[in-house]
Amino acid sequence: MGNESPFIIEDFQGFKVVRDDLYEGGTKRRAFSRLIDSITEDELVYACDYYGAAAYAIALTAQEAGKKVMLFYLSPKQETALFNKAVSLPNVTYEIVEEAKTQIEASIRAKEYAKEHNANSYP
Repeated sequence: MGNESPFIIEDFQGFKVVRDDLYEGGTKRRAFSRLIDSITEDELVYACDYYGAAAYAIALTAQEAGKKVMLFYLSPKQETALFNKAVSLPNVTYEIVEEAKTQIEASIRAKEYAKEHNANSYP
């Protein structure tokens, strides 16, 4: 995509610190922005957890690329800050996988959905 923000480097007691936490979506968004153009599908599918930043980074990048995102979460629903940020984006829908006990089981449901909807599933 190529329109990413430059790194912010701050001095902290004599150490140079790269502050990618100040870039919305962080380092994961920077990495995903380099991959998004190679994804031909219009919808991206990802099984995620409530505390990781990957879902938000994927959703932000996909939004910029005009793609939809379907996220799959384990039950019970947990309204963490990252969950709320990700699912509040207009290109995002999500499903709470009630029967899944593990992330692997949620990933299986995500892959089934991707196959049914001709969407890109990661991983």
